[in-house]
Amino acid sequence: MGILGGLDTPTQGNLYVAGVEITKMGENRLAETRNEYIGFVFQQFNLMPTLTAAENGDRVMDTLLQAQSELKTAVVIVTHDLRVAARSDRTLTMTDGRFAEPVTA
Repeated sequence: MGILGGLDTPTQGNLYVAGVEITKMGENRLAETRNEYIGFVFQQFNLMPTLTAAENGDRVMDTLLQAQSELKTAVVIVTHDLRVAARSDRTLTMTDGRFAEPVTA
């Protein structure tokens, strides 16, 4: 997630956001790009206390999928929750920090 969000620099390869390489951007430009194109939702913060963990997760997923549809954009979710993964159009599995299966477009 750190690399996808431009918080960490990959040891090799390049990362493009909205068709622009961000790998070598300065901090100010990178912050502007994050602000415009990238968002993070951290599950452990700002949960609604009247809902269960599952209900909180469902609400976040509903909001993300609605935004994805309306904005015609991609949503990347990193999770260990198989219920969340099942709601995705596409899943990639990682083992020991590497993709466990070939990644295809």
